[in-house]
Amino acid sequence: GYLVLSTCATGKVTKIDTSAALNMEGVKDVITAADIPGANSCGFVPGEETLFVPVGGDIMCQGQQIALVVATTYRAAKKAAAAVKAAKAAKDAKAAEDKAPTPATTPAPTPAPS
Repeated sequence: GYLVLSTCATGKVTKIDTSAALNMEGVKDVITAADIPGANSCGFVPGEETLFVPVGGDIMCQGQQIALVVATTYRAAKKAAAAVKAAKAAKDAKAAEDKAPTPATTPAPTPAPS
């Protein structure tokens, strides 16, 4: 198998298209969050980190798992993984900026006595 990983550090998965990969020679299946029975969780704390980022889910870091291509050979899986298309929406940078502390709300460091 070969993993399909996120290429961006933050965002939201809006769509995962596996059709091209599924039609490639040697490919048996493409597994996504929709295929996980039960909890899609792999972190120490249940629900904290997903095994695969689901459609509508947040990307928390670059290299986060989106899908797994299962094929008859490693090369076929790797080639098909490149054909999986995961559409991502960027997180709202303005909203994150609005939540960041501003100089008015961040206390200035107290100078050391001389």
